[in-house]
Amino acid sequence: MEVKILDEKNKINNIKLNQAITGYDLLQKYYPSKDKNQIVAFFLNDKVHDLFAKINNDATVQFIFQKDLEGWKALNYGCALVLAYVMKKLYPEAILAIANNYEDGFYLDFDYQQQLKQEDFLKLSEEMTKVLNTNFPISLFCQDLKTTLETYQDNPYVQEYAKLNQINDQICSYLVNNKVKMIASGVAVGTSQLIKHFKLTSITGAYWLGSDKNKQLQRVTGIADWTKEALETKINQIVARKNRDHRFLGKKLGIFMFNDEVGKGLPLFLPNGMIIKKTIQEYLRQQEFKWDYQEVATPVLGSVDLYKKSGHWDHYRENMFSPIAKDNEMLVLRPMTCPHHCMIYQATARSYRDLPIRLSEHALLYRYEASGALTGLERVRSMELTDSHIFARPDQMKEEFKRCFHLIAEVLRTFKIKYDYLSLSLRDSKDTEKYYQDDEMWNTSENALREVLNELKLKYKEIIGEAAFYGPKFDVQIKTALGHEVTISTIQFDFLLPKRFNLTYIDNQNQERHPVIIHRGIIGTYERFIATLLEQTQGVFPLWLAPKQLVILPINNSEEIMAYSTVVCDAFKAKNIRAIISSTETLGKRIKLAHEEKIPYIVVIGNKELKTKKITYHTYQDQKHDLSVTKEVLVRKLLKEINNKS
Repeated sequence: MEVKILDEKNKINNIKLNQAITGYDLLQKYYPSKDKNQIVAFFLNDKVHDLFAKINNDATVQFIFQKDLEGWKALNYGCALVLAYVMKKLYPEAILAIANNYEDGFYLDFDYQQQLKQEDFLKLSEEMTKVLNTNFPISLFCQDLKTTLETYQDNPYVQEYAKLNQINDQICSYLVNNKVKMIASGVAVGTSQLIKHFKLTSITGAYWLGSDKNKQLQRVTGIADWTKEALETKINQIVARKNRDHRFLGKKLGIFMFNDEVGKGLPLFLPNGMIIKKTIQEYLRQQEFKWDYQEVATPVLGSVDLYKKSGHWDHYRENMFSPIAKDNEMLVLRPMTCPHHCMIYQATARSYRDLPIRLSEHALLYRYEASGALTGLERVRSMELTDSHIFARPDQMKEEFKRCFHLIAEVLRTFKIKYDYLSLSLRDSKDTEKYYQDDEMWNTSENALREVLNELKLKYKEIIGEAAFYGPKFDVQIKTALGHEVTISTIQFDFLLPKRFNLTYIDNQNQERHPVIIHRGIIGTYERFIATLLEQTQGVFPLWLAPKQLVILPINNSEEIMAYSTVVCDAFKAKNIRAIISSTETLGKRIKLAHEEKIPYIVVIGNKELKTKKITYHTYQDQKHDLSVTKEVLVRKLLKEINNKS
């Protein structure tokens, strides 16, 4: 057999062999690197394996170093297996469900009759440190499914995992220190000797397989790295990321909340959050008016027949809530508005001169997301979408797309949104279940979308298999604080729904034609967009968006100072500037609280201000420099800043 070995510079070394060989033996005999001790795993035809995996056929091999991401993952998975070993040693009755690595390190899920406490957490950490002072193997072995089920006959979690993940009737496990068996869910370093620096980070709960229909297990998380310095850096990065996580900021700033009694994934906007949402909405309505959209309002319910006609019932049902049955009617909470907007278009006879028709709606939608996927405002079950459907002639498609793009670009510039990349999402022609089957329709729509993106000279990635079931789409993608990739803005071409709803217009030859529908979301849902704003601004909103734009701090509660503070506050409120008076607690504490709330302008009023009829202020951005001006001057300054959206 022939094995191609790729070195770090992707140069190929061809090796002829007469028999199978392990990755470790290949490394020792045929890889002339001075850094062999830095190699912890290898790619075998693009799939990661530990060094003791066998190469049985012609293959391409590339070794994985400690500095590589896959090397870091192998270290953390190895540390998770050591944690499993220690857990079984200290708590023999615990049922080990799954150990794995993830983006922030590693975790172990287990079932135990008692809830572990802080003292147990410390006990685990101390015992891990102790056992890692010894050197023991972490070795992989594989069995057929029947033998695996017998091996783990007292562990229902591993039995279920094995049945779900067997490949060709084979399931692999790790044996830690020749004592504890753990079902394999990744690739680990082969010895505890490599694990020197780790930290356990939390004890939390986690539903088995991420579904709230399953039992909630206990989860211990941690992180490992190759050096003490690298570990400290990674921990600091995680802390910084959590501090800009919209869930943390949203709670701290009183933007939104969730309550399981209300329902999972159903956000409750608090007063500060509602101000932000309404301010965004007012701005977007102004933009839509400027770009010739007509706003409509449609109900949050739709009949099952409506969604069967549109095709959503066949292609999107798993993301819809169950129907509401009453008086021989079947209604569903709508997951999107396109069928409703199609009915509005259909209600009137249309001429080619009437097109394009641009309908917009700030629409309440309901989509069923698995509980394990719910993530703050980023992924919810109840949402409000900045939705629009443009009914256009085929010859108007490109121009309408460009108008949509320029509108989106202007809005994202105003909010100073940083995006990760632009994507052109296409269908996977092999996926006959997800996508409506009409090759001519798909080729026409995909080529048209690709052409207009090229005409706009945009850099984009083509992604197969991410199109909507009815057509290709253009998406603006961002990365969240958690590293998730999400869509905020979208433009989609749709040749299918006009046919399914028999939408027509009379062309200039007096013939009936189907329009094209362009689906457009300016900022996606308000929920996800506010999450994005929180993370990208770290809660420091520009003045026009800030829930509290100015706070007035009287130095005491004397009648004269409080009266003047009220006069000043009323002057700002008269110009619709969101000003408040804060008079409880000490002045120092109130200034600190105003900074914690990230209020843009902080005004202090004392005897000097009362005498001169001026006010002293500083900004959140420049907390060290106080300025003294009349209230009229500051009102004008704030109005200019608000109007400029700076």
